Amino acid sequence: MTITCRGGASAQTIAVLSWKRPLPPTDPQFEWFERVYNCREQDPKAEKRRDKDKQAAAPEKQGLKRVREYYKKQYDAWVKERDAADKKSKEGKGEAKEKPRSFTDKIAELLDDGGGKRRR
Repeated sequence: MTITCRGGASAQTIAVLSWKRPLPPTDPQFEWFERVYNCREQDPKAEKRRDKDKQAAAPEKQGLKRVREYYKKQYDAWVKERDAADKKSKEGKGEAKEKPRSFTDKIAELLDDGGGKRRR
C-alpha cells in the first residue's frame, strides 16, 4: 500500500497518548491529515488489475483507512488490557497493584524495529 499526500505532510507528526475516550487518540489527527493534505491510499496491485480489466474499481481511496484501522485495532486491544488490569487491581488480585502499560508504550514497542532501518 502506498500513501500519498500533498507536500509538507511528511514533516508533521502524530501524537500518541493514553486517554479514557472510546476512540483512538490518532483518529482526530488522521481526519485532519486527510482533510488538509488530501491523503490517499494507493494499492499498486489494484493498478495492475485495473490495467487488465478496464471495468475494475479505481485503485485509489481517499484517506488513510488502513493506517487508521491499524491504530484503532491497537487502541482497542490496549483498552481491553487496561480495563482487565483495573478490574484485577480493584478485586485485590493485582500483584503489588501493578500499573498497566500506557498506549504510548504499546505503540512505541510496536514501532521499534530493533534499531534497523525504517522503510518509507
